[in-house]
Amino acid sequence: MCNILHFIFQGGDVVEETLYANVTKDIVILEFQRSDGTLVTQLSDFTNEVLVLRALVLGEEERGQNQYQVLCFILADQTSDLIPSEAISKLRQKNPGALRVPEEDRGKEAFDFNLQMSPSEGGMLSPLLEDFCSEAQHSTYLREQDWIGWQEQRGQ
Repeated sequence: MCNILHFIFQGGDVVEETLYANVTKDIVILEFQRSDGTLVTQLSDFTNEVLVLRALVLGEEERGQNQYQVLCFILADQTSDLIPSEAISKLRQKNPGALRVPEEDRGKEAFDFNLQMSPSEGGMLSPLLEDFCSEAQHSTYLREQDWIGWQEQRGQ
């Protein structure tokens, strides 16, 4: 099921968010485009308790940069505060084009991503990671504390 929501934030920015839920795989994908053109996609894999953020950042041709760069950031245990895939799949809107205001502003959160991995190595974290981050072969990052936790869970 796919839903499109429109949000207006404190600064007046209007953001269109696309929500997709797959109950069979127990995932939710949220996608939006920032005002600077960056396309942000969030994959919530509830089965594996993994959250993956993918950012497609546009380059500046006049500075000799590539057309775009894809970055992936992998987080553990960030799915408990999120709405489950089953609830998202049942989401219905009376006014699909209406502007919505977020119920609460949770502010910004900073993370230190100090490890790099190839998406092909991420299959043990989530079977969806390799495809989702396929364009981020050298720019997929995770936190060391998450990596250690995953190793301990798997008895390695």
